[in-house]
Amino acid sequence: KKDDRHNFDSLYIHRFAVKKEYQKRSIGTKLVTFFLKANFCSKQSLDLVSIQTNMESRNQHVIDFYRDIGFQDRYLIQYPDKVDVLMTISRKKYLATLF
Repeated sequence: KKDDRHNFDSLYIHRFAVKKEYQKRSIGTKLVTFFLKANFCSKQSLDLVSIQTNMESRNQHVIDFYRDIGFQDRYLIQYPDKVDVLMTISRKKYLATLF
């Protein structure tokens, strides 16, 4: 459903995961940063990439993972059985980390 708080002219990372036995090896960071660089550099009109993830305490490592890359919390999304956070990273913020 459309939400005026979010710019829908963006790329959305959906269902990204690294198997538990391969975590803590920088694989996820390398994949996401490759994705960001490839898309921000090749799509000049792209200004935003977003993700949405669950706010449960057992998911804190996922939230921290995206924050460490440079994603920022934008707002919470309330569902009957859970709360998610929508996070974004802008072209300007990401490209600034490259130089």
